[in-house]
Amino acid sequence: MLYNQPLLAPEFLDWVKNQNFNDSIILELGSGASTFFFSKFFKQVISYESKENYYNSILADIKFNNITNIDLYIQTPNLFSDLSFIDHIKLADVILIDNLGIPRINMAQIVNEFKKENSIIVLDNGTRNMYAYQFLKDNYYSIDFLREDEEGLTETSVFFKKMNSKDRVFR
Repeated sequence: MLYNQPLLAPEFLDWVKNQNFNDSIILELGSGASTFFFSKFFKQVISYESKENYYNSILADIKFNNITNIDLYIQTPNLFSDLSFIDHIKLADVILIDNLGIPRINMAQIVNEFKKENSIIVLDNGTRNMYAYQFLKDNYYSIDFLREDEEGLTETSVFFKKMNSKDRVFR
């Protein structure tokens, strides 16, 4: 396999390892090393990639390594009108927004509109995509996992459904 550590916060990757996602589906918007990482922890990985040459390379590695729980798609400019993409949003238990090509705020809004009630949304590089980060922060509880890369400090953020006060248990 050509891929090493995913370019996501190390503590986030540890968090994933410690969850029980064995029966869960992740929709990944932006493919790469994370695609192969997630295939070890999720029942199914549905991944969209915007760069055709990268898509072809990842697809070749999936086939070469006979990985059966990854479904890879090319991200088209008219992605939001693709009914199978909307169905993938509705199906996913976890949705990772780490894409190129379409602004992450637009991805966050479409995911918010069509996701299952209890799906988890993950946004990478929120400090570099503040509109998407703020939109999700305004609508969900979150955990931020910090990381540093060649561009400086950033994070991988996990967004959970906000509970109504009537749903909370006080002890």
